[in-house]
Amino acid sequence: MVMSYFRRFFGPGNDRVDLCQEVFLRLFRRISELREPAALRGFILSICLGVARNEHRRQRVRRWIHLTSSGDLPDVAGLPLDPEAREALARLYAILSKVSAEDRSLFLARYVDEREISDIAALHGLSYGTAKRRLARATRRIGAKCEREPAVSSYFARPGKE
Repeated sequence: MVMSYFRRFFGPGNDRVDLCQEVFLRLFRRISELREPAALRGFILSICLGVARNEHRRQRVRRWIHLTSSGDLPDVAGLPLDPEAREALARLYAILSKVSAEDRSLFLARYVDEREISDIAALHGLSYGTAKRRLARATRRIGAKCEREPAVSSYFARPGKE
């Protein structure tokens, strides 16, 4: 569950073993905060969200100050996609890498994980109304960028109103 969350958040082709270990270290440190054992899955996902946001910020800073040799996304070879779909996926993750961690997380939770807004609100520690407004804003921002990107626009069906 944790590994697949990071694959969805950061895109294909990335090794996220260290991030998974960070999640479980934080889980063991914070296990006393878990009041309801049935809520373990949500508790772990909220920790994943925090770790993913921190890593996303670190990546943006590294790219901004040129600590990496290239700002390009890694090759998505190994995915059973045709070349056009592979390019669209790479461009989508390039778009997502330039939005805030919260916008990215909200968008992925809704349209990739297909979560309900109430689940998204709980996962992000937001009220239902706030989650709905922020998701709508993120969808508008990301949707506008996707529509301007030729490789992505043919795959992007603009989500309806929330």
